[in-house]
Amino acid sequence: MKKRSSYRPKPVHLNSVLLAMHGASKLTVAEQLAKAARVRCSVELLCDSRGGMESWADVFDTVNMIEALAREGLLRHASDFIDAQQRNLVDVMDRHKATGSNVLRPIECQALRELAQLWAEALAEVTVRQLTAAEDRVRRKVQAALRSKPAPGVRLLEAA
Repeated sequence: MKKRSSYRPKPVHLNSVLLAMHGASKLTVAEQLAKAARVRCSVELLCDSRGGMESWADVFDTVNMIEALAREGLLRHASDFIDAQQRNLVDVMDRHKATGSNVLRPIECQALRELAQLWAEALAEVTVRQLTAAEDRVRRKVQAALRSKPAPGVRLLEAA
């Protein structure tokens, strides 16, 4: 009688395979619409002067996410757009602190609507893994900025 071989093949862990497949897939249409609608609704609330801290947080997070995706090369030619959006937000926050007015000018509303539109377009192009990695980078970057003194040239905006 022949001795049994000690070789035992290792099983394939389906969770790992499924996780890799999920990460490589694009967002579903429902996920895209839900994420885009949140930003679009926040922008419209702000343009109607009814938005609060949560609406501003959505806008700030969206600018940071677009910047993170652009730095990874997923959004081409977005640096000028990001700079313009950041200048727009600084102007709005400065005016709000100086005057207490939460009314946005038409050009500021248009810039925020363009931001929401670019976000919707970006969501259609990125994979789940890319979006999750960008979210993690933004979260770490914001936490680091809040913990310590920001880098030179970086200005932290406090939503009013």
